[in-house]
Amino acid sequence: MKIKKIVDSRNKQEMVCAKKDEREAELIPLFTAHICRHTYITRCKEKKMDRDILRAVVGHVSDETTDKYTHMRPETLIAEIKLLGLA
Repeated sequence: MKIKKIVDSRNKQEMVCAKKDEREAELIPLFTAHICRHTYITRCKEKKMDRDILRAVVGHVSDETTDKYTHMRPETLIAEIKLLGLA
């Protein structure tokens, strides 16, 4: 997996630099292309993309499958709560 190799290489370099600079290493957590798919679907829904178009773009048969890929960002939740006057 190309992403894993890139992240591993960068993290190894960061550990060497951090040790040299006597500081804590700032490592990138491992992520996958599948996580990017979740992010893409979430951003499309935030932009109010039509459900049928989004479902067709990502190749899902049902809205329920697409909904499983959607994750609400904390700032989105806070903004919606503020609209209700609850925060």
